[in-house]
Amino acid sequence: MRFSIFFIMIVCGFFLCRTEIIAQPLNSDIRAQLLDYLTGSCEEGEEDSFVEFVQKNEQAVTPVIIKFVQDGVPKDFIKNLEATTLRLYADRQKLLNEKSNFGLSEENLEILKKESQEAFTKRMTKDFRDGFMKQTIFGLSLLRSKDAQDLLNKISTDKNHPYQRSAENALILLKKQ
Repeated sequence: MRFSIFFIMIVCGFFLCRTEIIAQPLNSDIRAQLLDYLTGSCEEGEEDSFVEFVQKNEQAVTPVIIKFVQDGVPKDFIKNLEATTLRLYADRQKLLNEKSNFGLSEENLEILKKESQEAFTKRMTKDFRDGFMKQTIFGLSLLRSKDAQDLLNKISTDKNHPYQRSAENALILLKKQ
């Protein structure tokens, strides 16, 4: 299960790097690094390198991060993810119908076999959206601009905002810096 999420994140990262929706032109290396982090495909332990990356490129990435937090995950990203999950679901079901159990219990195998394509796509899209938004909100905590800080404070105090807890956590990290 974890493999399929990682695979989708890599595929989405590919599509994201090809998307030209970023408001301000960025150097392609900077854009690729930013999107790699925001799509959750960074390796564990790379958080420090992301912090350094944002600090080094703060002027260029600030408007992009703010735009992503304000607008949410771009629709093109979700559309590409949904198309990818259609193919992934078919491949997964084919593998699940083979004799191997992939180290899973019979109960877990049955759960996976019974999951509909619609439910799979919905779950994967939600996981992607949540990861993207949480990473982007964390990115706000690394920015020194007043606009970024104001947005982070606004989200952290909005009890109805779906990522209010993420903003609170980002503020805690910010205060530790």
